[in-house]
Amino acid sequence: MQITNLPIDYTAFVNERDSSLQNHLSPSAYTFDLFRQYRKHLGWFRYFCMLIVQQLVCHPILRQKFKQGPILVPYLFLFIYKFSRLLGLKNFLLQWLIPKSYRSHFHQIKSS
Repeated sequence: MQITNLPIDYTAFVNERDSSLQNHLSPSAYTFDLFRQYRKHLGWFRYFCMLIVQQLVCHPILRQKFKQGPILVPYLFLFIYKFSRLLGLKNFLLQWLIPKSYRSHFHQIKSS
C-alpha cells in the first residue's frame, strides 16, 4: 500500500496515539455548546446516561482533559441495568430510556 510514516510496532503506535491525544485534542467553545445541545435535546436523564457511556469508552487522557469524574458511577449504572434484566424489567427500562418519537422505530428494529 506504500503508506509512509506508520509506527514500526504496537508500542510505537500507542506512544504516538497518546501523544496525538495529548497534543491535538482539547475542549473548545464548540465542545461546550455541543454538550449544551445534547442536554437540551436528550433531557437530563438521557444526557446523564450518555455521559456515563462516554466515560466507559473514552480514553483516560480525554477523560482527564474533559474533567470527567471517577469511573465508578458507570459500573454502578451497568450493574443496575443488568440486575433489571434479571428481574424482567428490561423492557420497562428501555421504554423509559427511548424517547417516544423513536419507540415505534425501535420496536421495528427489535422485531426484525
